[in-house]
Amino acid sequence: MAAGLLYQIVNDLDGVSAPRGDTDIDEGKSTILLIHPLDALSGEDRKRLVDVMGMPRAKRRREVKWVLSLMDDAGSIGYARSCVLDLAHAAKDEADEAFGSLPPSDARDLLLSATGLVLEQCGFQRSSAAAAASG
Repeated sequence: MAAGLLYQIVNDLDGVSAPRGDTDIDEGKSTILLIHPLDALSGEDRKRLVDVMGMPRAKRRREVKWVLSLMDDAGSIGYARSCVLDLAHAAKDEADEAFGSLPPSDARDLLLSATGLVLEQCGFQRSSAAAAASG
C-alpha cells in the first residue's frame, strides 16, 4: 500500500515540473500538490484555484505560474517531499515483511531495493534515498 502511494506522490512531484512539456497543472490533474494549498487558502484565492482547475486547458494554461506560486507559498513541494520520506520508510517496512524471508536472490534484492529506486526518480540524493530505503 505505502509503495503505491509513494510512487503516486513521486509522480505528482515530477508532474509539477514536467520538463518535457505539459505539467499536471496544465492537464488539470488533482494531485496532492494542488490539494495541499486548498487547506491554506480561503476566500477569493481558494475560489480562483478551484475555478482554474475546472477551466478548459487553454485557459488553465495561462494560470500555471499563479498556481505554482500558490504551491510555493503554501509549502506544498516540501509537504509532498516529507510525505515521500514517510512513505518510503513505511514501504521499506512492508517490503521487508513481505519479501525479507525469501531466499537470497537477485529478484528478492530488486524487490527490497524498489523504494530507493522510486526515491531516486524523485531526485532525492543517492545518500538520502539509500538512507530512507535502508531504514
